[in-house]
Amino acid sequence: MIRKPVQVFSVILFAGFGLSACGTLDKESAQPEMTQTEQEYEAIIQRSQDAFMAKDVEGAIADLDEDFRYFEIGEEGPKEAIRGKDNVREALTMMFATDRWLGAEVDRWGLMDNIMVQVEKDTYKTEDGGTITVPTLVVFEHRNGKRWREWRFRPEDK
Repeated sequence: MIRKPVQVFSVILFAGFGLSACGTLDKESAQPEMTQTEQEYEAIIQRSQDAFMAKDVEGAIADLDEDFRYFEIGEEGPKEAIRGKDNVREALTMMFATDRWLGAEVDRWGLMDNIMVQVEKDTYKTEDGGTITVPTLVVFEHRNGKRWREWRFRPEDK
């Protein structure tokens, strides 16, 4: 089930990405037909997500461009954190080996042409035996049938 986004993110998305014209993945609402390209990119994201949830590193990176780039967006703006499929493989292998990541809830907000926007809520074990859930706004860009760039923004309470 896809929940309705909070108002703050709606403003960011509609202003920043022009998603008012894109088809949503919410099956309960009216939506335009997905283009062939959008269907292909939706399938790429679903395969990657399924593999990631199963902690299958090779499956999670199967549809990445060799020159894949991963950006973290913070107060100083976007910073490249990982470049290249092999470096993603290494990072995921280390992450999954710790068993700290417990899973994620994913809300897909929209897909337009080669851009997918979603919110992820990842849950992690804490050192004191508890858990913490971290929300992240994610934008995926695709090119030539591959996931090419990923932009992540983690809002902070201040």
